[in-house]
Amino acid sequence: MTKTVFLAMAVMLGAAGCGDDHGHAADAGEHDHDVVFADAGPVDAPLVDAGEGARFAVPFRARVGAERFRCGQVFTGVGTQNSRWNPLDFRFYVHDLRLVTAAGEVPLAVLDESVWQREGVALLDFEDGTGACSNGNTPTNETVRVQAPTGTDLAAVTGLRFTLGLPAALNHRNAAVQASPFNLTGLWWSWQGGYKFVRLDGRVESEAGAVTVPAWNVHLGSTGCMGDAMGNVSGCAQPNRPTVTLTGFDPRSSAVVFDLGRLLAGADVSRSQNPAPGCMSGEDDADCAPVFNALGLRGGATQTAFSVVQNTAP
Repeated sequence: MTKTVFLAMAVMLGAAGCGDDHGHAADAGEHDHDVVFADAGPVDAPLVDAGEGARFAVPFRARVGAERFRCGQVFTGVGTQNSRWNPLDFRFYVHDLRLVTAAGEVPLAVLDESVWQREGVALLDFEDGTGACSNGNTPTNETVRVQAPTGTDLAAVTGLRFTLGLPAALNHRNAAVQASPFNLTGLWWSWQGGYKFVRLDGRVESEAGAVTVPAWNVHLGSTGCMGDAMGNVSGCAQPNRPTVTLTGFDPRSSAVVFDLGRLLAGADVSRSQNPAPGCMSGEDDADCAPVFNALGLRGGATQTAFSVVQNTAP
């Protein structure tokens, strides 16, 4: 059963903003442990046969290849140089979830909750504050709670479609005065840059445990955004909101996997090219090209980072 998690203290953010892609490179040290949660613990609602028009959960799983993602574990064989990668953070937003049927798409309503879901957006959080994951908090969330329209036949569903990130209308708010899940410092760049749709942080270590690359991160968000001093954003040159389409999804028995091994398969995480430690979504950042390809963001590439599995194991 889903645990109710209450936000007990708001996060205060600095008002400074950045207007270019390279400003995003300086945010690797932001922390969220000044956010206090009560009833801290994993949030992972079981997926049941919800019936027509009922509420149900869409499980998400984080893996690095065949292994379950977890803080405190060093994963081997990551990237083009088979690096030893130690995770520091992993969270991402999703919205616009739709079931795919032979007759067309069926939009799902993301249910409002006190912390993880609001205004059609859900935050998936796989870091638990242990090991090297010092940026985050103990609570985790691995499901999106949704409601299908009345009359939806779940047995007729053949796929799932969703969009990574926040919609443009929600992306450029003042995070200092927002409710959860839009108030975390570690998931915000600036009023103009907006939010980090995906935050994946890690470092590379030798077999002896020495840190060889202190940070190789993926912070996906909109870039090239244009705004005025009043905080009004007219648009972003690169929205960077990939829409993921998955076939073979059964809402009664499937889970969605985000495989970080596949996300980083084409990246050389053994070194970080300037100007950022990893990919900060800059168009001129060579580290971003393989990440964008894995997410299907550029040049007609087909995404490879997400897949569907039976919901029988973590």
